[in-house]
Amino acid sequence: MGTERQKQLQPAGAPARFHWPPSWQSVVLVFTDVASLLAAVALAFALRFDGTSELLAQVTGRAVSTGLCVVTCVILFASLGLYTCAWRFASLDILFAVVKGTLLGTGALLIYQYMIDGSTFPRSVLILVWLLSMVLVGAARVCLRLVNTQVLLSHHRRRAGGVPRKRTRLLVVGAGELGAELVKRLRQHPEFGYEICGFIDDDLATHGTHVYGLRVLGSTLQLRFWLDELDIDEVIIALPEATHTEVLD
Repeated sequence: MGTERQKQLQPAGAPARFHWPPSWQSVVLVFTDVASLLAAVALAFALRFDGTSELLAQVTGRAVSTGLCVVTCVILFASLGLYTCAWRFASLDILFAVVKGTLLGTGALLIYQYMIDGSTFPRSVLILVWLLSMVLVGAARVCLRLVNTQVLLSHHRRRAGGVPRKRTRLLVVGAGELGAELVKRLRQHPEFGYEICGFIDDDLATHGTHVYGLRVLGSTLQLRFWLDELDIDEVIIALPEATHTEVLD
């Protein structure tokens, strides 16, 4: 059933989707996470203390516990699915997994240091390590998602002979859950060639707000105005069937 639905979303004549090899995804993410975790420790000491003497004294004396913490974090991230999720689908679920993984990893660091070293990093440093590791690990995934999107676009340009195809300017009628999901899916498929310009919705409370960074421009009574104003090529109606008929009229 999932395959049939994916085929329905695939436009006629569109090239097959390009994917990073899963093995390379995992390798890149593991190395990125290790670098991010070590950078978080270094930055935590740099923010808490002046100079590098304190960092060298603390880390060299706790190399085993710090190394075990990094390994534990990688294992935790793997168990939370952070190395199997496709980059283009990075979402709030991934963010929550990063928060959970880094929090558990910081707890593991605390335990390892008590068991192996007999003492721990200063409390303020531990808090900074958790916050910075969360930010760096999360930011790395955002950057990788952006890189993946650009690689995907470049791949489809090459498939098209190197000539960029004119993007279809699209307006979505309906800023509810259906419209938001539609925009999300279209953004995951840049090869469809859509440039989404905004939403139209009859709910006055939504006017002027933004859904996935796109503004709700106005009501369906203003539809013709926005079609001309934004030079729209296509309109997709993401509304219940009853309202759908009203819009077509």
